[in-house]
Order: sequence, then structure tokens, then C-alpha cells
Amino acid sequence: MTLLLVVQVFLLGLPHLKMEISFVPNKTSPFHEDLYVCVPELKISQYSDTYYLALDSVILPEEESDNKVKVVLKNLLTDWEFEINRLENNGVAILPFDFSDQSVGALRVQKVNNNLLIRRAWTLGFGGSYVSNIAKAKDEEFNADIGSMDVSIEQFLFEIRRERDKV
Repeated sequence: MTLLLVVQVFLLGLPHLKMEISFVPNKTSPFHEDLYVCVPELKISQYSDTYYLALDSVILPEEESDNKVKVVLKNLLTDWEFEINRLENNGVAILPFDFSDQSVGALRVQKVNNNLLIRRAWTLGFGGSYVSNIAKAKDEEFNADIGSMDVSIEQFLFEIRRERDKV
């Protein structure tokens, strides 16, 4: 079955997506440069801050800890999955992963039939407002990079679930 899936993906011309999202606590500067996000096909390989995940006012509002960051990150990835599942054809979801005072980095995901067109996106503005409510991240507020990739919905959801389960 796996071989058949790989052959089908190859024949359809869809690249294989390999996404990595890892929380690596920074002991010298807590909640800074401790969220590793890698999507080689989009030239994303970076460490981002988890400061706003630690400060989230919805999940464990009285706590600022590595444990809280993990819980909030799992919730964020669950929200990503929800946003993908609710997309209609040609609909767009913004999936933020880089939260800072000055900007937000995200994946811009557009459903095209049974596939997703994924681009790196960003916006200037306060990152903390999107942590527990990614649905308020609107496509028109974000700038998308030129490079993109097509991937099957199933493969993208598999990657999200695998990375969430690792946290």
C-alpha cells in the first residue's frame, strides 16, 4: 500500500512533503528561539520564539512553563488540522507558526480540488493575538512568498498529526 501511494504521488507530480515542528527548550533564554520549523520544499528552516505560546491567556492562563508551551503548541496544530478540514475549494487558511512583537510568519494554504497549494506567508503586526484563535488570521492581512508547493490534503494532515504527536 505504501509503495502504491508513493508511486501515485510521483505520477501525479506532487512533491513529497516533509515537515518538522519541534519544541526544543532554550535553557539560556527561555521561550526564545526554541520552536524549530522546517519545510524544506518552501525553504523554511528556522527557530522561532515560543514567548507568546507561554503567555497565552486562554490555555493555562496562570502558567508560563515548558509544559504550557507544549500544550499550546499541540492545540495550535489541532487548530491547523481543523482549518484544513473546513476548507472549501479555493478557500484559504492561514496557519501561523512564528509569533513575534513585529510580525507573524505562517503557511498560506489554499485548497485546490483534493490538493493544497502551500506558500510561506507573513504579516507585520503583533503575533500574540493569533496564538489561541488562528481563525482570525485573514488572508488579506498576509503577504505570500512567490514559491509554492502542491501537496495532497491527506499528506499534509498526516504531517500535522505526526508533528503534533511528537510534542
